[in-house]
Amino acid sequence: MTWALDEIAILYRQKGPLVSAIEGHLADANIPFIAEKDSAYPRTLLIQWLQDCAAFALDESGEILFESLVRYYHNLCYAAGVVDSRPNLELRTRLYDAVVAVIDSEQPLALWLREVQERIDLRETLSRAPEYVHDLEALTKMMSEVEPGGPLQDHTITDFATDAKLTGKVVVTTLHSSKGRQFDAVVLPGLVEGLVPSRRWNRRDRNYPEPTPASLSEDRRLFYVGFTRARKLVALVSAASYVNSIRVSSRTWRIKICWRNPHASWGMNEVIRVLPLSQVSRWDLNCRRSREKI
Repeated sequence: MTWALDEIAILYRQKGPLVSAIEGHLADANIPFIAEKDSAYPRTLLIQWLQDCAAFALDESGEILFESLVRYYHNLCYAAGVVDSRPNLELRTRLYDAVVAVIDSEQPLALWLREVQERIDLRETLSRAPEYVHDLEALTKMMSEVEPGGPLQDHTITDFATDAKLTGKVVVTTLHSSKGRQFDAVVLPGLVEGLVPSRRWNRRDRNYPEPTPASLSEDRRLFYVGFTRARKLVALVSAASYVNSIRVSSRTWRIKICWRNPHASWGMNEVIRVLPLSQVSRWDLNCRRSREKI
């Protein structure tokens, strides 16, 4: 079974040597990928949809289908309770007029975003759909950044649209950034005690203390987020040990870390199945079952 590259996501907890190694191996194997940490824009479904809208407005090749834009917008309006279960002509017309209201390809991004928001009442609609709260927060953050004085004040609609072109590239992003998104196949690397779940090096005591209940709960939640991003397959990658770099007295030491009883003390065996490094475990997910939306 194979998938398009843009339907494969490698999700990690935080940047580090593991992620750098993964990106290096992808590059060596000539597998195109996008490291989303390099994006200037928030990675939520709404922002990606707006990027697709911008690409549709600028692109005459037909790469972005208007029906895909309508589908997301209708789902949002339906969640807000402002439309029926099927998209109507009024909804399609309103969205089309808003999206194509482009002066030129170098139009300031702030101007285009304000125009789209006003024409389709985007902010009001988001505020009436509780499950889109993260998208509303992302939109608010980005609008503040594209206004004069913000870090994105010089960005154009073209900058915004071309950043979204992920077609044919494996997605390498954080577990946090994957919220609300779906891929056919998801790879969760680094499932070894000390990474996921995490232990932080204590410089004063020179050891890895036991995690607090709060941090352990957060690690479990993040693992659940990553696992449920997959439509069809999840690949879990683990090992009995890993190598870490610790800086002590102006010197960097590379230390092999191996826990005597991996996962047992944390109860993570209920969530993570420990696998040999040479194996990848696969689970076919039942896509028809209901899932908690994260």
